[in-house]
Amino acid sequence: MELIDRVESKRMEKFRKIFFYLGVGSAIILTLKVFTRTSHSGTTGFLIDCLFMILPIYMMFKGYRNSKTRLGQFIEWQAVDIQYKLKEDASIKTISIKSINNINIGLDSIIVRTDTEEFVLNIEDFTNYKEIKRIKRNFEIIKKNTA
Repeated sequence: MELIDRVESKRMEKFRKIFFYLGVGSAIILTLKVFTRTSHSGTTGFLIDCLFMILPIYMMFKGYRNSKTRLGQFIEWQAVDIQYKLKEDASIKTISIKSINNINIGLDSIIVRTDTEEFVLNIEDFTNYKEIKRIKRNFEIIKKNTA
């Protein structure tokens, strides 16, 4: 199949790296705090300090793990269909261009109605203005050709 255009979002890859490095940094700080603890420092205060360090570490690694499903987001226009994987999708979805009845283009979403179902493409993870403009332009072209 002939590839006409492809737009990818790398937003979650960047956030995932940030979650990982902040989690590792916090774990290192917690480890240093535990090993440099003096015997005359208060036990209750020390435990509360450690608790306030463990909670962000847990949240950062949880965010890192949960962001895995949002990796590899793209929209690809081919001669006969549109393939995409966005944040709410676990796998690649395909829309046949011949079956498209209507396309509604909104600010952060594009609704594609076909003969059998409705697809809502949430494009809020595409933060580059030129990419968003390209996405909307490609759907406008398809909308004109199917009308």
